[in-house]
Amino acid sequence: MLTASLLILPLTLAEGWLGWVLLGGALMGAAFGFSWSFMSRRLLGALMEEDRAIGSAAITTVRQRGSAAGAAIAGTAANLAGFSHGMNAESARATSVGVFVSVIPLALIGTWAAYRLTRFSPSE
Repeated sequence: MLTASLLILPLTLAEGWLGWVLLGGALMGAAFGFSWSFMSRRLLGALMEEDRAIGSAAITTVRQRGSAAGAAIAGTAANLAGFSHGMNAESARATSVGVFVSVIPLALIGTWAAYRLTRFSPSE
C-alpha cells in the first residue's frame, strides 16, 4: 500500500484529480496504520520475556527517529525541488513530485523488510 501510494501521489498531486490524491493519501495512512500493530506484535513476540519492556520502548524510539528522518528527507527534497526559493505554483508542483519520488527507494526497502519480517515465525 505504501509503495502504491508513493506511485500515485507524485503523478496526481500537482495536476491530478482530487479523488486520486485522496486515494494515495488513504493508502499511505492505511499502510502505516495496518502495519504498526502487526510489526510491534511480531517483534515483541521474538523477544524473551525479560527483554519485552525494553523492546517495547525501542519500537517507539525507532518509529520517532524514522519520523524525524522522514521529515528531514522531505524537507531536503522540497528545498532541492525549488521550495527554498519561495512558494509559487511552479515550486509547489515540482515539490509535490520531488518529495514523494525521493522516498520511493526507502519504501521499497521497507517493503522488503516487511516481507522478511513475515517470512519466519518467531520460534524459528
